[in-house]
Amino acid sequence: MRQTIPFPRIRLVERRRPLRALDDWRELPLIRITTPASFGKTTLAAAWLGQITAATNEAHVRCMAVAVFRR
Repeated sequence: MRQTIPFPRIRLVERRRPLRALDDWRELPLIRITTPASFGKTTLAAAWLGQITAATNEAHVRCMAVAVFRR
């Protein structure tokens, strides 16, 4: 289980709709990003956290990645 805040990548495609949705949900106590592997969850979270930090100079968040394997 990883509990570090991801850093945004330098070159990425901006995903405006998911970023707007995260902004709308910002006041919620928990936001869960769920998609299949390699869909860009960490990249989206890093981009969003980068926006928040740039706008407010602070971000009170905890990121946690959990892998679940099914048989």
